[in-house]
Amino acid sequence: MKVFFDTSAFVKRYVNETGSQAVVEICQNADTLALSIICGKNLKTEKPNQWLN
Repeated sequence: MKVFFDTSAFVKRYVNETGSQAVVEICQNADTLALSIICGKNLKTEKPNQWLN
């Protein structure tokens, strides 16, 4: 299974919040994970302190 995540779903893979367990389960069953190229920029600009602390 190929899976595409937007920024908010990708963050749930690494930050424990509502929906995180579902994202982890999807990742465990995926053959391929994909992110948009803008995901990196969004991670730097959208609430980085909340996600990275």
